[in-house]
Amino acid sequence: MERNRSDRLRFFTDFVDPMLAEATAIGIPVTEILAYIVESAGDERANGE
Repeated sequence: MERNRSDRLRFFTDFVDPMLAEATAIGIPVTEILAYIVESAGDERANGE
């Protein structure tokens, strides 16, 4: 369980935070980026990835 938490934290630190910062800088709403991430995760789970 702890490993999964660590992996999630690393994912957010390495990918999500910089993506949100860049999106905000060019005017893309943060909610739009988060919705895309959630939708993509759902697609991967549906495909068994």
